[in-house]
Amino acid sequence: MKKLLFKLLLALCWVQVRAQTNPPYPTAPTAPQNIIAAEYFIDTDPGLGNGTSISITPGVNLSNKTVAINTAGLVNGVHRVYLRTKSGEGNWSMANVKDFIVNF
Repeated sequence: MKKLLFKLLLALCWVQVRAQTNPPYPTAPTAPQNIIAAEYFIDTDPGLGNGTSISITPGVNLSNKTVAINTAGLVNGVHRVYLRTKSGEGNWSMANVKDFIVNF
């Protein structure tokens, strides 16, 4: 009987030790790729790579970039400007959208 209780206690200790083992860490995410191109378009999407090109210096962060948007030829009213970028891997980002009003 003592042997059985000892084996049972040993098994419970082993289960407890195994339960507290940390799982393996997930793999690290890939490093961000450089942004190599940017474009904007107003109201209608002309397709990836067909918008008005924005000159940029390739980099990971373009948060302080100022862009002059050409609004010539737009009628009075509310419009939407879309901005998207292209990574060094050739993938286009989702378009960032901002509304603006033309009132001449």
